[in-house]
Amino acid sequence: TDAASLAEPLSKLAGLPSELGYGEVAMLAQQFSERLQLEPFDKRRAALRAALDSTALDKDIVAMKAIDGGVEMLADLLGDESALVRKNAVEALVLRIYRSFPGLSAEAIDEGPSKQFCCKYTFEFPSVSEGEAPKRNGVLAVVPTFADLKALLAEPLPLEDTGKPVNKLQVVVGPRAFAGDSVSFHSTDAEFGDMVSKTQTMLNEASDALKAKGIGTFSLILAQAPYVPHYATFTAPGGWAEDESCRDVRPTFKHLLELAQLSAQYELQRIAPVISRNSQVFLGTSRAEAKGRLGKAQTVFVRTISHTFDMPAEGEGWMAWPETILLAGVDELERARLNPKVGTKPSSNIFVHINSLAEVEPASVVDRVERFLNGFVAKHGGRLQKSKVDEITLKLGIGKDGVRTHTLRVTASSLSGEYLKTAAYFEKADPVTGAPAVWEDARTGDVRELQTEAAARMQLKRAVARAAGSTYAPEILGM
Repeated sequence: TDAASLAEPLSKLAGLPSELGYGEVAMLAQQFSERLQLEPFDKRRAALRAALDSTALDKDIVAMKAIDGGVEMLADLLGDESALVRKNAVEALVLRIYRSFPGLSAEAIDEGPSKQFCCKYTFEFPSVSEGEAPKRNGVLAVVPTFADLKALLAEPLPLEDTGKPVNKLQVVVGPRAFAGDSVSFHSTDAEFGDMVSKTQTMLNEASDALKAKGIGTFSLILAQAPYVPHYATFTAPGGWAEDESCRDVRPTFKHLLELAQLSAQYELQRIAPVISRNSQVFLGTSRAEAKGRLGKAQTVFVRTISHTFDMPAEGEGWMAWPETILLAGVDELERARLNPKVGTKPSSNIFVHINSLAEVEPASVVDRVERFLNGFVAKHGGRLQKSKVDEITLKLGIGKDGVRTHTLRVTASSLSGEYLKTAAYFEKADPVTGAPAVWEDARTGDVRELQTEAAARMQLKRAVARAAGSTYAPEILGM
């Protein structure tokens, strides 16, 4: 049976109503339909290899669409017979993982912690003001098998201690990390889980050596082309235990998507698959004590990033791109609800981090982004209510000549009582962790707190109303 003959029946299956119990069937049909539209992996890999077979790395490769230059293909080429291809592949892999991070540089080196290629790199967190943060360095090393990891951890690492645990070590096991062929992304889950457990033990044994190099975070990347790799993240402050909120999430997403802060408030369950590789979807169950007959509140969180943004000094054409991103977030919500683990009951939250700069005066950016978000809510209010969206957050940088001066956070939230009411803050980050630490009213400069407890109470009121088949009064447009 060819792909064309399957298109129509798959389309019909994808359109089956989830409310009648067909959610899982519809989701799988969508998944297979999308896969049929791709060119074969070997053909895409060959095109990428040809682009990497050049004396100097073409930086446009880093900005390629994921299907043409994604991490699964770059990791697969780390075992190429050509030293030049391997060198460019490992540099491109680092630059892709840290794409849009300021102060980013990467250099593949022949001698390092193993006989395989490794790449030494420097970077800065996007939200930390220039000059405030300690210098951050990292090494991405490549080993052919998981059995080689212990020996790598015992060898000297080309890193210097900065006095604080801000350095990173990433290890790619590839191009084939698993014993058998990967017949699907999840077919290697059992072997992956065993590797995670063994990695924690090895990191604890090497803890003193890692801390002596200022390493605070270790990332394990397990290649399994043609599928995206498995990821696991371990931290020194956590006793080298796996950070489960980052399971199968790119190493930089913990910072860009604020997963540490989210996992402190919610028990997170990752929902897959997602439509965009720059998005993650989680079902969060509140860690707060359950109150009432509905039990602990649940929320579907869509978190996504964008590496591009252009806001000219005048005009409103720039609004098309953030509108596209936010509507893609609603698409992610609607797809997630096809999953029987999610369903239609939980409320939802959309967070977008535009990791790029608006090179316009800060006051103007505040007014324009807040006006955009109010317009978006008015234009798409019906769809937002159907998806039970209680909060939308847009986060972006403001600066000039590539230097960030402000980080703006604009929210439209129903969790204060009014329906998706907007507020704008300038955000300051902790220089060491890069995590948001202080929020100032973007107009008055007054320091504010993000009211999580009050928000939880309001969310519960909405859940009660929705469970009764009603609408919480402030959600009625115009009130």
